[in-house]
Amino acid sequence: MKHHRLLENATHLAALASLTAVFFIAPAANAAQSEWVKSEGGAVRIVADKPRPDGTIPAILDIRLKPGWKTYWLEPGASGIPPQVTIDPQDGISFSGLRFPAPKAFHDGVASYTGYDHSVAFPLSLKREDRRSHP
Repeated sequence: MKHHRLLENATHLAALASLTAVFFIAPAANAAQSEWVKSEGGAVRIVADKPRPDGTIPAILDIRLKPGWKTYWLEPGASGIPPQVTIDPQDGISFSGLRFPAPKAFHDGVASYTGYDHSVAFPLSLKREDRRSHP
């Protein structure tokens, strides 16, 4: 069952990486990406473009899977945890979720779950908050 739990921890670790200093504190002139966080079954990173005038930041959670490995979808079934992202609110960035491409159903003879058996990118909903309006 270890293949089923592929990147649940690595996904969370990538999101907790020190991305704020790279992407969001100083105005970004170009796209940026975090370092790959590697695990036994693959690697995860966040890639972001420069903030738009309205403060939204186009970004993805990029998961690269090794052959034979899987990662979960939003509703993974009884045995899984979906990819998760945590952004520190002190960083001036709000996170309102991630979107999931269409998943695939898996049945291993014991359990059923939903996810991906190939590399996948999850679009992130990020927005730079105007810190001048907050005390």
